[in-house]
This record gives sequence, structure tokens and C-alpha cells, in this order.
Amino acid sequence: MFFFIILLALVILLMIIGRSSSSNLFLNSLAIVLLIIEFLYLVLILSDFIPRVLKYSFEYLGNMTSSIDVVVLVALITGFLTLLSSIFSKIFDGVIKRREYLAAKRESPYSDFINLINNVVLNQKNEYTNEQLMKDINDVNSKLILWGSPKVVKKWNIFRKNSLSAEQNENSQQNLLLLEEVMNQMRHDLGVKSVGKGDLLSVFINDVDRILNKNSNIKKP
Repeated sequence: MFFFIILLALVILLMIIGRSSSSNLFLNSLAIVLLIIEFLYLVLILSDFIPRVLKYSFEYLGNMTSSIDVVVLVALITGFLTLLSSIFSKIFDGVIKRREYLAAKRESPYSDFINLINNVVLNQKNEYTNEQLMKDINDVNSKLILWGSPKVVKKWNIFRKNSLSAEQNENSQQNLLLLEEVMNQMRHDLGVKSVGKGDLLSVFINDVDRILNKNSNIKKP
């Protein structure tokens, strides 16, 4: 009973991990622990079960003159082990394929978001109007609704609401920090490690230190 309870818990946990938009260290570690427990318990069961099976099998085979029963027994054991291995393999393959599928679908809207960042931070001559900004925000917003991870959608909504009231230069500078948080989360969703505060902004602008110092008291969303 314990074996099947752990097996059921492991399957449910793997399904949760598969539905997750990004890697979760705690859930992945818990899945590994359950898998190890399942393996050790299986070894414990087999260590007690196999000797008795072998004993009865040899006694049975000793009274038999045909080798057909040996072939059947070996086939059953091999089939069971193959089935068990196939189940775990399918589960892990499903998790990996789902993440790869989501990463491929998110690549395009996330790239559009990077283009939006380029238009915002490189707008030195105010050629990028508020109307154009809102249009691009709406375009990206429609794509993120479908493919954005929950964390990206949450951070994106914070930026979008803040940008609607961005009338002062200070708010515009704060938006850059919010954009960087969204971009970092997108990197994480695509399997790339997040970088430190200001590292991504420094790719686009030169006075990152001034912006960070000016917004040092701003609470991160």
C-alpha cells in the first residue's frame, strides 16, 4: 500500500511540475526525494520477495520437465520491469516536452516585449509617442494573455498600470526597473538565469547607476 501511495503522490507531483510554467526548485527536489524513496522501497520489497519467488520457482521448476514455464516467468518479470520503466519515462518526457512547447510559444511574444523595451529606453527625441506606446502595449498584452507565465502576467500588469500614469520623468524611470523585472522573469521562463538589478538596463542605457540610486526606496512589486 505504501508503495502505491508514494507512486500516486509522485505522479501527481510530476503533473503539477509539468503544468508549472517555470522550474520550481522545491518541487523538483521533492520529486527526486519521492523517486528515491520509491526506488528504495521497491528494492526492499524485491529483496524480500525475490528470494521467496526464486525458492518456489526452483522448487516448481524442479518438478517440471518443460522449459516453457521458465520462459514465461522470465517474460513476465521482464515485461513488468519494462512497463515500470516506460511509465516513468513517459511522465518525465511529458514534463520536458511541455516545457519545450511553452518555451517555443513564448519566444515570439517575449521577443515583442524586448522590442517594446527598445522603443521605450531609446526614445531620446520623444519620437515614440504615448499613442504608439499604448498600441504596442495592447499588442503585447494580447499575446501575453495567451502564452505569458503567471509571474510574467503579474509583473506585466504592474508595469502596464504604472505606465498609464507615467506623466513625470520619475515614473518613467521607475518603469524601466519594472520592465527589467518582467524581462528577467521572461529569461527565467525560457530557461535562462536571471541577472542582477540593473544588469539588463545597462545594455540599453548608460546612466543605470543614477536611475537605481534615484529609485532605491521604491518597493519592488
